[in-house]
Amino acid sequence: MPEDIKIAFSVTEAAKAAGLSTKTLWTKIRSGELRSARVGARVLILQSDLSQWLNSLADNSGRIVRTDRSEFLKQQNRKRSEATK
Repeated sequence: MPEDIKIAFSVTEAAKAAGLSTKTLWTKIRSGELRSARVGARVLILQSDLSQWLNSLADNSGRIVRTDRSEFLKQQNRKRSEATK
């Protein structure tokens, strides 16, 4: 097994790897949504637990999760024009 592959991350490392804030991860750990392990004074998150948690958040419905910016602006313009009538 290559030595550069980590199987556990500190909360800071896990947040960086996932592109999230440490505050978000601490909140999820405290709520029990994200598993962690205490080793001495350190809190570690297994790579597999982080991946599993992130996968559970995936939207597989086929819907657009985030609307296109142009569509949002069209809706805002419609609302403004209706309000001025």
